[in-house]
Amino acid sequence: MSTGSWAPFFAIIGLIRHDIHVNYSSGAISPGDIANAAIGRAVGLIIKNIGGARKGIEDMGVIRSLSKYSLILGESEEECPWEPLHVERGFKKEDNTVTLFFHNGYLQSVPCETSA
Repeated sequence: MSTGSWAPFFAIIGLIRHDIHVNYSSGAISPGDIANAAIGRAVGLIIKNIGGARKGIEDMGVIRSLSKYSLILGESEEECPWEPLHVERGFKKEDNTVTLFFHNGYLQSVPCETSA
């Protein structure tokens, strides 16, 4: 890995998001959304325990990211003006899919001096 905080981001798309209670609306990554948090936590444990991504050894992220705990979202298909992502990628509208991204989330600030 790099010194950025790479983390998996899962987009749950299709009606299954209702069945497993994945939040795809306001506050979707807040701690109160049990399905989002439980799936994210399980993925994190798999990455650490099966994948062997140990902090400071294989995972060299300098600035930690909260998304390493859980970044599981559902696509809000009903409210979106575009076709669902899985349809754009060739799946049928009634199919359930999971799209996996690896994003690098960090906040970098550089101190600067200003003169009057």
